[in-house]
Amino acid sequence: MASALLLAVVIVLAYRPSLDLPPRGDQWCFLLDTIDLGGFIELVQATYSYNRTRKVLPGDSALFRPALFGLLSLEKAIFGPCSVGWQLTGVIVHVLACLACLALMRSLVNWICRMRDPAALPTRHRWLLHVLAFSVVMFFGLNPNIVEAVVWSHLTGYILFYACVTSAMALLAATGPSEGAPSLQRRLHIASWAAAACGVFLFELGQVFAVLLGCVTALRLAVQRTGRRGAVPVAALALFCLLPVLYQGLNLADAVVHGEAFLIDPERHASSLGVSFSWLCRQAIRFGSYTTLCPLFPSCVSYRDCGERIEVPELDVLAQPVDDRWMVASWTVVGLSVLLCALGAFAVAATRDLVVGVASGSWILLYSGFALAMILGRLAVRDSLWALSGNSYYAYFPLLLACLFVFALTCAAHRYLERRPLGGPVVRGSIVLLSLLLLALAGRGGQRIHEVGRLFSHNYAMTTTVLRVVGAFVSSHAAESGFSLAFDYEHSAYVPVAPVGQGVPVTTIVFRRYMDDYDPLYVITFRAGGMDVARRKRGQQPGRSEADPLFCHLIRCEIGFQLWAHGGWYHAVPITGQVITPRTIGLDGSVRGKTVDETVKEWRRLRAQRPREPADRSGQGSLRDSFAPVQGR
Repeated sequence: MASALLLAVVIVLAYRPSLDLPPRGDQWCFLLDTIDLGGFIELVQATYSYNRTRKVLPGDSALFRPALFGLLSLEKAIFGPCSVGWQLTGVIVHVLACLACLALMRSLVNWICRMRDPAALPTRHRWLLHVLAFSVVMFFGLNPNIVEAVVWSHLTGYILFYACVTSAMALLAATGPSEGAPSLQRRLHIASWAAAACGVFLFELGQVFAVLLGCVTALRLAVQRTGRRGAVPVAALALFCLLPVLYQGLNLADAVVHGEAFLIDPERHASSLGVSFSWLCRQAIRFGSYTTLCPLFPSCVSYRDCGERIEVPELDVLAQPVDDRWMVASWTVVGLSVLLCALGAFAVAATRDLVVGVASGSWILLYSGFALAMILGRLAVRDSLWALSGNSYYAYFPLLLACLFVFALTCAAHRYLERRPLGGPVVRGSIVLLSLLLLALAGRGGQRIHEVGRLFSHNYAMTTTVLRVVGAFVSSHAAESGFSLAFDYEHSAYVPVAPVGQGVPVTTIVFRRYMDDYDPLYVITFRAGGMDVARRKRGQQPGRSEADPLFCHLIRCEIGFQLWAHGGWYHAVPITGQVITPRTIGLDGSVRGKTVDETVKEWRRLRAQRPREPADRSGQGSLRDSFAPVQGR
């Protein structure tokens, strides 16, 4: 318990600066498409098949991840404009994945190191393996190569999938090597199945994992001495194999319902079948090095801001100077890992250890499946160096599997050689040195994570501060009768925009549910040193007109789309070039066919003909000094 608490505290402290990051990248697309939705039920109904229903930057229509987008919907329903809640959720889920990994490793120690005579394995030797497990998980939890997977709130569903995978394996391993407490074992198997079921609907690889886990569970039940040796394992395997069948059935039904999504997916017809064998081998080497070797060199990690993503460039470890103390530690870890894995593989072959063989084989299959999906998927469709470094979160799951693989073989080597005159001291010394070096590299990695969190929080400080100040104002006034607000972007000194949205103000995206462009109670104008809030006199406006809102604007949303304010709502409008096509969304027929420039000019003409009401700032003051001006990126 103390080690788990220490692990959680250290990880949260390392990621503390990252809590100041605002939404980034694809998260803006999700928020734009759900701009007028706030309740959990309506969000789930609109986004359970988001890859096939999205209008902003459509793509990935072949993917069906209802649980992943259900998590994003739940976060929006709970946290709303509070980006800290989104960020903290990602860190907490990462902590849960690390704790599940630690529990799995401790269960593996009990499985792998079991003997016919329990006293044959000294307690201090098991304690040594528990220390190694803590060091490995600490190294993984504080690895700077996977920072993007944790701090990008749009990826929390992926981390939840990895947590489900490790939890399911830990629950299965917790059944223990004996037959005792059959009711407890039954509950653990059910919980493992539930975790696998959640993983299937979070990420496509969950189907492969469910089948693998079903095979391992059936094998586990088959070796037990029960009177129903044949029926129980087969039933368990069938239940796990039912999950991919259920997923594919729902996926097929949803694909039929949203078939039009495949017509607008720009990458739908991209094929990876024409790649050469040499290209495949080259990409496999790159992917393997990026996900298993480069994470062992945290002192060499560099970061770049590329399109609101934290890019972790590929590392040429052979070109790095070896005289640096951190490089010496990293290369020593590489050597010790290779040595212990070789000894462990020899021990497995000599003893025919079924536990280590099955576990290691399962992790190799999962790693291979994940790598193949990424190489023939993203890396083939987007064949560039950036495709890997710009998607650095790919390294999370492979690194987790590599840590489990090395740890399992180390345990096998320790069990086989611990009583031999030469092998025992060598293995124990290697484990002690490896544990110390991994803790040292974890400390260095935590320092790098803290640094990159501060750096990118500073880069996005303007967006974060604007959202926090407006959010504080909304929270303090939302209880007022008839509360509504509007943003006067036309007379603002600056407009905080979302880069992915290419012109859509972040305040419009986040606070749309409180906005009224026709008769708002408050009007917010952004100034160089902050923002001003003016209270309007309600009830004195001469009637509301859908054709003449007080604040109307047409903003560039994405290539091929515009965000149009009409009737107090915002609509994503598909366009061809600069001409609005007849296939518009929520547009009045009189607007069809007009160019964007013509529409803007008409709105400005209507607005200029109409006298503006005087603002009443009595008792409201100004929020000009609520935050210090921050230079843009």
